Parts: sequence; C-alpha cells; structure tokens
Amino acid sequence: MREYGLLVVDDEIFAVRGITEGIHWEELGIGHVYGACSVQEAMEILRTESVDVVITDIEMPKENGLDLLAWISENDPGIRVLMLTAYARFDYAAQALHYRAKDYILKPVAHEELRKIVADCIEEIRREEEAAQEAENLRAALPLLAEKFWTDVLEGRRSFYPDRLRELQRYFSLPGTQQDPVTPVLLIPGHHTGMMEAEQKCRDVLEYLREDQSSILGGASGIFYEEMLLLFICRKLYVQDRSSLLEAQKKVEDRAGIKLQMCVGPCVRLKDIPAACESLLFYSETMGESRISFCADNREEELSPDKYPLVVDWIPMLESGKREEFSQRLDELLRELAARERVGRNELQEIYIGLWYSFTVAARRNALPDIVRGLARQDRKDYRSVRELSGWCIRIRNLYFQEFEKNEKKNSMVAEKVERYVMEHISEDFKREDIANALYFNPSYLSHIFKQEKGISLNKFINQLRIQEAKRLFDTTNLPVGNVAMDTGYYNFSYFSKQFKEMYHVTPSEYKKMVGNV
Repeated sequence: MREYGLLVVDDEIFAVRGITEGIHWEELGIGHVYGACSVQEAMEILRTESVDVVITDIEMPKENGLDLLAWISENDPGIRVLMLTAYARFDYAAQALHYRAKDYILKPVAHEELRKIVADCIEEIRREEEAAQEAENLRAALPLLAEKFWTDVLEGRRSFYPDRLRELQRYFSLPGTQQDPVTPVLLIPGHHTGMMEAEQKCRDVLEYLREDQSSILGGASGIFYEEMLLLFICRKLYVQDRSSLLEAQKKVEDRAGIKLQMCVGPCVRLKDIPAACESLLFYSETMGESRISFCADNREEELSPDKYPLVVDWIPMLESGKREEFSQRLDELLRELAARERVGRNELQEIYIGLWYSFTVAARRNALPDIVRGLARQDRKDYRSVRELSGWCIRIRNLYFQEFEKNEKKNSMVAEKVERYVMEHISEDFKREDIANALYFNPSYLSHIFKQEKGISLNKFINQLRIQEAKRLFDTTNLPVGNVAMDTGYYNFSYFSKQFKEMYHVTPSEYKKMVGNV
C-alpha cells in the first residue's frame, strides 16, 4: 500500500504546525506531510511532490485559498481540497462549490473532526485507486479472456457468463447471441516463420487490431491456431470486400513485419464454428501463393445442412468410420426409393446433394484430400433414376472408407511419434509442417488426430515439452538462463520467460535460484 501526501496551507506558521504536528497522520497511511505559508509556496510543493489532500485557509494576503483551489482544479483535479475559514460567507461557499472543494469547514475545528474528514478523503482515494487497478487488470486480461471465449466456442463449451461477455464487447467485436453471424478468417504467416516466432507475431497482430477500429478487421478478436492467427469477424464477408481486406492485410503486415496470406471462411452461427474452422483450415492448404482466398463458394452456401436433415445426420458415422452402420442406413434409403413406383428428379437431386455435402464434410474433417478434391472437381449430377444414384452412392462410399482405413493404420501412436520428433529437434524453431512432413501426414489432419489422442493442441504439447526440458536443464546443469532458452528452441527470451512462468509460476531466473544452480 502506498503512502499518501498531505499539504497544509495557512499564512500563520503556528496554525500550520498545529495541524501538521498535532495529529498522528501516519495512522491514516499519510507518510508525507508538508506545510506552506503562502499560495505560491504551496504551488511549488504541488509541482514537485505527490500530494493527495490539501487543507487550506481561505483568508491569506495577496492570493488566497480560493485562488489555490482554482489552480488545483485546473492543474491537478484529483487532489481533495478542504477549505478552512473563520467566516461563514455565502460567496466563499459558492466559489468553493464551483471549484469542487471536498469540504468547507468553519474555524475553529477540533483535530479529531479534521482527522475524520481527511480519513474519509483517503478512503475515497483508496477505493478509486483500487477500482482503477481492477479496470487496468481487466484491460490487461482482455486478450486472454477473448481468447478463452473463442477456445470455448471451438471446443463446444459454454462457460462464459453474460456480464463478462458484455464487458468484452466494449473492447472487441463479439457475437451477442448464438444466432449472430460470425466469419472465421485465417491469417497465415510466411513459410519461413518458426512456430514461436509466428505465435509472437500473431499476438502482436491481435493487439494492433484491438487498437485499430478503422479497418474492416478492426476490433477483431481471435486465437493462435495451428501456427496461424484465426480471427472471428462478426458479419458476413463478401468477395466484394476483397479490396478492403487487402488494404487491412497490408497494414497488418507493415505493423507486424511479417508476410501473411488470408483465407476467408463461410459465415456461420456460433454452434457451427468448429466445423467451419476445420473446413477453413483444410481449405487454406490449397491456396498456393494466393494473397487472399474465399472458401465459401456458392456450392457450400447452397448446401445448408438444414435442407437435408435425413442424410446429413449420417456425417458423424462417416467421420468416425462406422462403415456397417452407414451402409445399413444407405441401403435402407436406396431400397425405399427403389420400391416406389415413381421418384421425382427433384427428390433425387436433393438426396444426391445431401450425400455430396455429407461426404465432403467428413472427408475434410478426416483429411482425406483425394476424396475432397474428387468431390470438388465433380460436375453437378442430374440423376434421372434411382439406379443411377445408387451406383454413385456405392462408388463414393467404398472409396471413402478405403481412404479412411488407410488413414487409421497410419494414425496409430501419433503422439509418441510427435514427442520423439520434438525431442530430437528441441533446440530448433521448427514448424508444424516440418513434423507433418517427417511423419507423412497432412498438417491439418496431424493436428486434428493429435488433439483427439492427447486432449490438447499440438502447439501446447510442444511448448510443454520444451518447458519441461528447460526445467530438467536447470535441475541438472549450471547453464545460464539464456543458454537453456536457446537449447530448448526459444530465441525470444521474454517469450521463454512467459511460457516458463505460466507452467511453473516462477520466472526461469527465479527457478534457477531456487534450485541453487546459479
């Protein structure tokens, strides 16, 4: 708790000493007590010292206490000013009120009463400072709170309380309801950017967007997601917005000192964010060298799951590889259609499009690129008979599950392979693509199945391994902190310190002292 400052002003030196020395001000937390016998002397003290409360007489030669009050009101309005006077004059009281004096006290005043008035002032100041500190702490925590909000959305949790969400909405553009539109946007760092450098740059971008409300991305919040920055824009973005997005992208690149690609996803509601982001992540890998790409093409917008409640309910079966269950449902549907005397072409078309959508979504989530590319290149069919549709259904089903089973064999013990790679390259700032290439995986799919197996993101797991290795080095060697950081792949010391403290609740230097290897 800080010490407060008090200034007593009176042209009578004995009056000043009576107040400064006659009351135990230290009991109120006042550690600095000053006295002045003129307004000019008081102003000099106020210019150089930290003062919280001023007790001043009104009647003084030349400039009086009201002149001092006016000066304080203009130069340091946070100071509490108590006016003392021997005369109950209305004009004095009116001026004191005009300049917002804290109190207007008639002389003589007992020391105990004056002490109580000052104590109330100090308590008020203390409450204001605590509230300001809480507000500052909240502002500092806002990016983390926004990140937690979107992490909860991506993982299907609803742990945010409405009052906290309302507070966040004062600083970020966030959806107010489950029905509000949200467009996910990926900002992808250049290929030569390492994992930790990319995260630091992405967090710089988030801070910049929080401050800049002028561009189309201004006020956006998001998270560091698979070595990319995943933003959430609370409106629909159209192809016509391309020029505005390119302008915003250029500003961000200049600010962060990094080259970025932008991939714009489909506009969805909160509940559809996880699936939309998985599709966006997969689509981003087909961008090539494009500066900006929109993945929400007309075909996907047309294929709203709400239009095909029958077959899109089968997506979880496809996603989890339940071949027998899916085949049974598909066979039942085809037998039912074949048993009818007549099936309209519109109905066949709806079933075809629903199945096309289901296979596309499941293939994207399971990173089956051959299936996705095959379906994307396929011209829209116009089936005239159940027999034609059945032939297509059986072919795509067999092809899908063949590819799924190949992936299943490759997926075994992924976490163990990842951990081995990380420990062999722990001093390097490698990328997710480096691990994926070494293990012969699609990068997005590697992240997807890794999280399924371990329950945490690939990025977080790698950071944990690095920090655990840093702790081991502190425990067993006398290496300087900087060497340990570099030996575990951290070339940004402040980032290393932040990650270490997040895991072990002390800085690397503090931990090194604790274990005695200084």
